[in-house]
Amino acid sequence: MRRLVALSLTALLLTSAQGFVVPWNEEARFQKLLRARDFDAIEARLTALDRDVTDPLMRDCLYNAFEGLVRDTDDATRAIDQWCQQRPSSHIAFTAKGYLYTDIAWKHRGCDFASQVPAENMRRFHEALLTAEAALTKAYALNP
Repeated sequence: MRRLVALSLTALLLTSAQGFVVPWNEEARFQKLLRARDFDAIEARLTALDRDVTDPLMRDCLYNAFEGLVRDTDDATRAIDQWCQQRPSSHIAFTAKGYLYTDIAWKHRGCDFASQVPAENMRRFHEALLTAEAALTKAYALNP
């Protein structure tokens, strides 16, 4: 029991340059940063999380960070487009845009069998995936 408590506390108290690393807090943190259009803080935090992506806790934090960036689709679209315009050489901004548009695509597509998805939804699905592909291709070109 002591060991379980110690491991749990260790997981909660892991720190990074930005403070405590708790995976489930990253989503809310990034929603707040995106609403404030604090692109510097977003890039700094994502860069810090990406440094140790082999650590499962850091992978969870990175995943939750991107989930936070795309939670409010309408505001996220405006904010991330603004971010890409302000920082055309930021691979992080274009990675976020690719993640966002992949998420949007699947919201249009849904989880039904393809034969049961309305044609208009499939068209929107494909359009969003093309936007995501272009953004991710640019992100990769900026930071191979």
